[in-house]
Amino acid sequence: MNNFFALHCHTEESNQRLLDCIIKVEDLVQGAFDLGLSGVAITDHETVSAAVRALNYIEKKRQDNEAWKNFKLILGNEIYLCRNDLNSENYDSKQDRFYHFILLAKDEEGHKQIRELSSRAYEHSFMRSKMRRVPTYYRDIEEIIGSNPGHVIGSTACLGSYLGSQLLKASSHEQYPAVFEKEILEIKKWIKYIQNIFGKENFFLELQPSHNEEQIYVNNWLLTYSQELNIPAIITTDAHYLRPEDREIHKAYLNSKDGDREVDDFYATTYLMTREEIHKYMDEYIGKEKVEECLNNTYLVGNQISEYNLNKPFKLPYLPSEKDKQLAKQKFNIPNYPLNEIWYTFMNSEEDSDRVMIHRLLNKMNSNPEFFYTKERIERATVELQTVWDASKKQNLTWSKYFLQVADYIDIAWTEGDTIVGCGRGSGVGFYLNYLLDVTQVDPIREKVKTYFWRYLNPERVSILD
Repeated sequence: MNNFFALHCHTEESNQRLLDCIIKVEDLVQGAFDLGLSGVAITDHETVSAAVRALNYIEKKRQDNEAWKNFKLILGNEIYLCRNDLNSENYDSKQDRFYHFILLAKDEEGHKQIRELSSRAYEHSFMRSKMRRVPTYYRDIEEIIGSNPGHVIGSTACLGSYLGSQLLKASSHEQYPAVFEKEILEIKKWIKYIQNIFGKENFFLELQPSHNEEQIYVNNWLLTYSQELNIPAIITTDAHYLRPEDREIHKAYLNSKDGDREVDDFYATTYLMTREEIHKYMDEYIGKEKVEECLNNTYLVGNQISEYNLNKPFKLPYLPSEKDKQLAKQKFNIPNYPLNEIWYTFMNSEEDSDRVMIHRLLNKMNSNPEFFYTKERIERATVELQTVWDASKKQNLTWSKYFLQVADYIDIAWTEGDTIVGCGRGSGVGFYLNYLLDVTQVDPIREKVKTYFWRYLNPERVSILD
């Protein structure tokens, strides 16, 4: 029975300033599913760049396989929680650390809060020891999460956390009862402070499987605090590679990167595990029942996660000028030349941009009727207009907005900008309407090199054009 949630996992996107993980985004999601886990959390070091890839992957899997509908993806971030106003000038190497802390989004608002925190971290960033440091201040989580709690879950992360570090510091003073007791009280004070920010049901103490003496020491103290302060404890594996057989590859990968880092003991157990594997590491010193309890507590997190999607509708920018606003209301200067029905479809459109585009096209063509009103040119413009219309309807976009906006940008560059405007580039020069709108200065009908309009726009292509 492996159905628990892996709540602390990394991908190849993790710690982009000094990469530390060899798991591809899709492989992490697939690997957790293949192990029979109930869900997996992506908690890359100070980046949320894997989120959309993971969401797209699981959505595709759900379309192909009903079993995926019960598997849950959790999006989060592993931040560096630091004292307020830490910067390059006041950094003290003897006291300051970049303490790890886990954030998990419960819903779309929670992910927005995580993104806001990440943006602030990069605003605070500074170079230290050849690496950009990205601190999240306590003030940040107070202002963003504390002011609107209930959307983000926090957990205490690994030995690199504030809690892990302080517990290990206290262990060195156990022979001095007064000092030790003072440090323990400060640790409990910190735990209550964090719990107050996130909310009672949104904060967890995080144990990790290991034979490392320091991790065992911290795990035992976390269980003590869990019972004393009534805060649920969970078990995570801090996965940086997928399975144990990948350990040597991960070690070689770490050694290939510049930077001072631990590559052995710290990462010895940082892979996706089954229940049985976790029990083998932890039963001996905390007991089978306690391991089961902590694994079952992962459902206290997983059951709070709502489904949401970060993909947003594709939007085309269009800021109509006063001239365009007037054009949209004017009658069309229709030539004495038979036009296909699609021209009138645009003229009668409810979208101002559709009508304005026809005005601009006709104005250009009417400026030199003998040149523009030929069978070849009208047929080419008609086919491309139909393509624009079909693409707009199929993709639920108004592509005329894009053409007008680009034409305006080019006009500004020609008339107002201190710049050189090229005659065109890529497949855009093959689209005749671009030439009529003065977006390009290459007439594809006169060119000896064959150009194909459908390379620029067709109803099957949903992306910003050249």
